[in-house]
Amino acid sequence: MKVAIMQPYFMPYFLYFQLLQSVDRFIVLDDVFYIKAGWINRNVVSVSGKRGWLTVPLEAASQNKLIKDISIAPDAKWKKRTLTTLQHSYSSAPFKNTAMQVFQDVISENCNSLCDFVVNSLRTLCATFSIQTKIELSSHFNCHALKGESRILEICKLCDADQYLNLPGGMHLYDKNEFTSRNIELKFIQPSSSVTLVSTFGSPYDGSILDLLFRNNIESIKSNLSRTSFL
Repeated sequence: MKVAIMQPYFMPYFLYFQLLQSVDRFIVLDDVFYIKAGWINRNVVSVSGKRGWLTVPLEAASQNKLIKDISIAPDAKWKKRTLTTLQHSYSSAPFKNTAMQVFQDVISENCNSLCDFVVNSLRTLCATFSIQTKIELSSHFNCHALKGESRILEICKLCDADQYLNLPGGMHLYDKNEFTSRNIELKFIQPSSSVTLVSTFGSPYDGSILDLLFRNNIESIKSNLSRTSFL
């Protein structure tokens, strides 16, 4: 059983989806503290030819609140403003119509909860890319009292995991020997030079998956998802 455990990211970068496709169960950390200026409610897209933010506005967001307790701001106009910005910024993109339709499907969800909104967006994108992985919430595992690596190991145990996969940023967080002692193989997915997708920002691993949807057809994105590398 291959398991990954990650915070929910809004319209995350390509490697996040490669990780999602590589596992049997993907656990979203919803019962950890929200981090400001992170990737939970924003990501990078092209705005008027420059790097800009695709952002979900929040209401009274605080690093003292759990992710599952963060609410989206009651601003009914942000979705329309965002659509207008994307239409202008990607007006000449080859797959504009497809990308806009996918994004409209994402934001059509009327969720007050940021976590619910982001998880629903991940499920919509997984359906778009034919990713079959089961997405679950960490709060359902009742490991609130555990922190850091101990929590990850307990969730892996409850999932009967024999492999735990993570993004490169997690390499300094975990002790491989701790996982090995529990018969769990710890692996880190890496950006692959064999990925051939076109990005506004040069690398297909830089910026939101939405930018790739504007620049590449869906079948091309799907075919590149399996071009993975691990450490």
